[in-house]
Amino acid sequence: MPVRKLLSVIAGAGLLVTMSACAAQPPTGFAGCDTGASAALVKVDGDVGSATTVTFPTPLVPQANENAVLISGHGDPVTTSDAVSLTVSVFFADSGESLVEPTVITSFVDGRLPFTNALTCANAGGRVALSGTIEDLFAGGLTGQGLDVTAPVVVVADINEAFPGRATGADQAPQAGFPAIVLAPNGQPGFTVPATDPPTELRIAALKQGSGATVKEGDNVYINLTGLVWGDTKTFYSSWDVGSPAPVTAADITTTEGGVPSGLAQAIIGQQVGSQVIVVAPPGEGYPPGTAPEGVTDSSTVIFLVDILKIG
Repeated sequence: MPVRKLLSVIAGAGLLVTMSACAAQPPTGFAGCDTGASAALVKVDGDVGSATTVTFPTPLVPQANENAVLISGHGDPVTTSDAVSLTVSVFFADSGESLVEPTVITSFVDGRLPFTNALTCANAGGRVALSGTIEDLFAGGLTGQGLDVTAPVVVVADINEAFPGRATGADQAPQAGFPAIVLAPNGQPGFTVPATDPPTELRIAALKQGSGATVKEGDNVYINLTGLVWGDTKTFYSSWDVGSPAPVTAADITTTEGGVPSGLAQAIIGQQVGSQVIVVAPPGEGYPPGTAPEGVTDSSTVIFLVDILKIG
C-alpha cells in the first residue's frame, strides 16, 4: 500500500503529539519529558507550523518510546483535557523515508494512541520529536495497513494551537422533559431518555453556559457532538469515539456546504464558546431526507448534545 494513504488513517485515528519543558508526572509509556538519545538527534528547520526539513542519522534505533522538545513554545501548557491542532510528519527511522508528509490534524489529548500521552509535556507553539516502534507509539491505530508494526518511526509534531476539549462553562439547571446527561471524567456523555413520546417541536437547552466568543451564522466551529435517536440506547455518532472534535459550519445543511441539521444549527448560532447545549430535533428539524447517517430514519426524533469548543 502506498505510504501516503496512511495520512487519512492517522487523521481518522486522531494523531497527536507534543512536548513541553515540564510535567507533573512522566507521560504514560515514556520515561519522562525530553528523554531519549535517539529523539534528540532529530533536527528540524523552519518555523512552527510551516514547511520544514527533517533530518536525522540513519538508521536511528530508539531504545524505547523517546521524546525531545525541539521548541518549547510560549503558549499554554497542553493538558489531558485539551484538544490540539498539530502539523505532523512521520518517517521510517531506519531509512528516513517519509511515511506521512506534513499534515494539519486536530485531535483530543487522551492517549488512546500511546504517543499522545507525551502531549502533557508540551506548550502551544512548540515542536516535538518522538521515536519508537509503530506498535509502541500507535498501538492499534495503524493495524491492517500492511506495515511491520515492529518498525521504528520518527514523529515530528508542531503544536499550532491548544484549546479545551470539552465544554467548560457554568452548569445550568436542567429543564424538564429533556434526556438526563451524565458525563464521564473525560467529558463524554451518557444519556437517559424519558420513557415518553418525543416532543413534536424543536427543544433547545443550555446545560453549561460558556463565556467565550459568540457563534455567528456561517462561522467555522469545532464542536464535540453526540447523536442519539429518541428511544434508542446507542449513539449513532460520537466525536468522542472518533477521537477528535468535529469541524462544522454554523449554518443549515440545506443551504450551506459543511452545515448541520436545522435544529442543531439553531442551537449553535448565538451560543458562546464553552457552552454545552442539548437539542431535541423532531422530523423536519433533523437530517434532510436521504442524508441521515445509519441508524437514523426520516421519521426519527434526534437528540444532539454539543460542546462548543472553538470558533475558526
